[in-house]
Amino acid sequence: MPKKPTTTTRAPMSKRTRKADPEKAQRWNRELQSKISSLFIKKQDDDYLRRELQTLQKVFEAENVAGLYDAIVLCGENKAPFPQWALEAVLDQLRELIRGDNRRRAAWQKRYRQDMIDLVRAEEVMRLIESGTPWKTRPRKMRRPSRANVDTVYEKVSSLLEGTGCEGGKDAIEKSYKRFMHEHKINPSRYYVSRYIYLKEYVGVPSRVFLGA
Repeated sequence: MPKKPTTTTRAPMSKRTRKADPEKAQRWNRELQSKISSLFIKKQDDDYLRRELQTLQKVFEAENVAGLYDAIVLCGENKAPFPQWALEAVLDQLRELIRGDNRRRAAWQKRYRQDMIDLVRAEEVMRLIESGTPWKTRPRKMRRPSRANVDTVYEKVSSLLEGTGCEGGKDAIEKSYKRFMHEHKINPSRYYVSRYIYLKEYVGVPSRVFLGA
């Protein structure tokens, strides 16, 4: 009798050894790395945003409204929700606007404008001192600034800022410098320079909002 053909039984798919597709494996690895990288970048962005908002909250709590404005713009650019402190502050500002009470905002604008002028003047004074312009007298027993040297520095700053929004005479420069040195020790957040509010007197800040004449 003829022999029946022998049939080989094939192992089920789960038990068979599959050949790995190198291109598919590489593509899967790239996608996995991309997802991990995206999660890491998002965490970094979230941490950065949280730190920035915490800093801006301190600025606002120092009665500097620039902190609130920058926080709102920062959240808008990053499509992030407002922190509770910013939301409450915005509502307070709107209530004042509805009631027609704009005195506090006008007072802040005036002070912020002057603070930025003081900052520019003081930075110019410190820059001249650091560059070697005589400021203190040489004798050991006389460590106070020489009046003649001080006047020379203030006069130079007055000349440098002539024609700008921060210009002023020697006496005005001196007042700004002393006011800045005193107030900055007490409340440095007062001199926070907004990234989004443009002052005509302060060159270099992005042009978003115009304050001052």
